[in-house]
Amino acid sequence: MKYLNLSGKFILGSALTALVITLLSLYLVGEKFQEGLFWTFFKPVDIFIYNFIPIFLMVVFLAFFFGSLQVSILVNSIFWMLLSYINVLKIQYRQEFLFASDIKLVREALLMAKKYSLKLDPKLVVIFVVFGLAVFAWSLLFSRGRIPMNLEVRCLGSLISLFIFIYLASNFMMDPVRFQDLGVNSGLNTWQGLNNYASKGFAYPLVYSFKDSRGYIYDDYNEKEALETDKAYQDADIPAGQKVNFMCIMLESYKDFYKFQNPRMVFRENPYAYWYQLKNESISGNLYVDTFGGGTLVTEKMFWSGYKHSPNYTTDRKTHVSYFKDQGYRAEAFHPSDGLFNNRKNLYPKVGFDNFFYEQNYFSKAVREGILPDCEFFPELMRIFKDRASQDQPYFSWSITYQGHGPYPTEPLEPGQEIVTKQDGYDENQYWAFNHYLRGVKDTTENLKYLVDNLRDQEPTILILFGDHCPSMGDQAIGMSMMGIPCDLSSLEGSVNTYETPYMVWANPAAKELFAGKNLVGQGPNLDANLLMDYVFKTLGWRGDKYTAFSQDYMDRQSVMKDNFFFENGQWTLKLSDQGEKIRKNVLNYEYYLSRQKRNK
Repeated sequence: MKYLNLSGKFILGSALTALVITLLSLYLVGEKFQEGLFWTFFKPVDIFIYNFIPIFLMVVFLAFFFGSLQVSILVNSIFWMLLSYINVLKIQYRQEFLFASDIKLVREALLMAKKYSLKLDPKLVVIFVVFGLAVFAWSLLFSRGRIPMNLEVRCLGSLISLFIFIYLASNFMMDPVRFQDLGVNSGLNTWQGLNNYASKGFAYPLVYSFKDSRGYIYDDYNEKEALETDKAYQDADIPAGQKVNFMCIMLESYKDFYKFQNPRMVFRENPYAYWYQLKNESISGNLYVDTFGGGTLVTEKMFWSGYKHSPNYTTDRKTHVSYFKDQGYRAEAFHPSDGLFNNRKNLYPKVGFDNFFYEQNYFSKAVREGILPDCEFFPELMRIFKDRASQDQPYFSWSITYQGHGPYPTEPLEPGQEIVTKQDGYDENQYWAFNHYLRGVKDTTENLKYLVDNLRDQEPTILILFGDHCPSMGDQAIGMSMMGIPCDLSSLEGSVNTYETPYMVWANPAAKELFAGKNLVGQGPNLDANLLMDYVFKTLGWRGDKYTAFSQDYMDRQSVMKDNFFFENGQWTLKLSDQGEKIRKNVLNYEYYLSRQKRNK
């Protein structure tokens, strides 16, 4: 009888603990994302159940593992509430949901968090204090309520709860059709990534995101069709005498806000003046990236791989970089900050780079310690470029800048230093943060002139410049709304505005002479980031490897391909035509086939 009483106490304690944690985690998502969202988690009740299950099973698992329900209650409460709070912050400042893959970036997250002035919500503080006290008091009820279990029973209980979770997750919670169908009553546009996850609560979408941590999987993959497509393409060499040098630079948070001028955003000067001037001798256009306020690595991978969905680079893969290597180029990468961020130190050798120069292994000694602004980074980058370009080997240089990275200061600038005129109704901190950001943009833009001027008398060289994503514009992108820029992600206009960054392809005089028959000045097309290098190859008359050639063949018909908006046949649309959908499926299928192939050095 005593054992039965303890068993009942164990089950009741586990269930009530999981119930409270589930409700609070759902409340935090609902409260911070959209008013009234919390109540939609019970319509249908499946959403609540799918959020409850992983929390309940984790409580049970750890209770058996530690042999103590009290310890399990404390550990689970801390674990789930900490993740819930991090998720709230990530939504507010990065417009992204917390994914399982983010756990691998704990070091980067802690370092970056120190740079943000996070506002403590008094309401949240009260909630967490009350919750913490309640959990502690609740756990005391089980301090002496251990079920007598030997090691074998504990191991068996842990394994059973783990296997139940694996079964439910793989057969129900990981089902993409079920995941997409749930949350339609939330009132959110569930075809937009952040909304799609937020409409399902917290624990459920967090568990579902483990699908992404395994690497991209194309569920409709058809190898037979991929092989048929593959037969139509061959790798092609760069034509003789045309192996020009490349300098490619991804500019941190570089976005053209000047083009969005409206009565709510009046510029006192154009911080992009030199960029606009350089357009007159370049190809320029707009990229449409997949992230907002962060996610530099996503855009980066798309550019130098050519794939919309990058594979896991646990082994050597075929990329644009490896293609240049195979063509006899020397390929090097540069970043004037921490080389361990995003694991670039280990990533770059897998994609074809010969060397990677970063703060710890080069710039701290060659220039100075600390993160370098563009005025110090660009001269050293150019010095190395001239040295490499003078050698008897074509050169491919890839750089990611740091200047422009948030968070941005909120202190007022000196009088007359404002770039955007202050207006009534502006959030004070966001106004000054935006002006500090624009001062940085102006400095970056002016420093680009140094690069261009130094490249003018070099051997044939192509300079490719583009922004990685829009800067973080405050809680829920308040800055864009405040400045009168439509940014509602449920609308076509808002999505296009949010994910747009500029690009430029500039050829120096020697390169223009070499490609005299090519048009290297003018308006470029709207492009996904993974198509930029393919477009450059097409403009130069190169076919490249088989995937580059394949991409060139479809980009005129479909050059932007997102989950919820597209650029098809010269028009923006929320829905593809039947032919466009056929192209999209073929692209995803062939991409999946090629991206998983290993590269032989």
